[in-house]
Amino acid sequence: YFLAAQGQPEKGLACIDSVFALWKEYYKCMTAPSQLNNNNPKTDSYMLELYRACIGWCGIYIVCANAIVKAQVEFFPFDKVSKESGMMAMASYTITGVKAMEWGFLTEERDPHFTLPELKTWFRRAIMEQFDFLLEQSGA
Repeated sequence: YFLAAQGQPEKGLACIDSVFALWKEYYKCMTAPSQLNNNNPKTDSYMLELYRACIGWCGIYIVCANAIVKAQVEFFPFDKVSKESGMMAMASYTITGVKAMEWGFLTEERDPHFTLPELKTWFRRAIMEQFDFLLEQSGA
């Protein structure tokens, strides 16, 4: 989000794409028989629940560790953006964290038929909404 606030969409999108590329490779490893998973490939329903849990824990980390406790905030590039842009980046980051907690832990009761591709699409959209907002605010 700080890259968007700095008006550097290419670098920010590369980071976002890397997260989804990592998940894609992880999915391949987990769903194919191999020594990594004791020749016990995981099902799509297992992977859906795993991805949902990962999203939820990501949200908890964002909100609790970073937004509330400020555990790693000293490593965020506040010095590369204005005070206002830094505050907006942190707010966007926190909004994404709250959405991730909701979809990771609360949405299952409301929409148990969500597919893995739909959940991945939702997560990317949640990230991109805030990324695009910050990019617009930066004037890039």
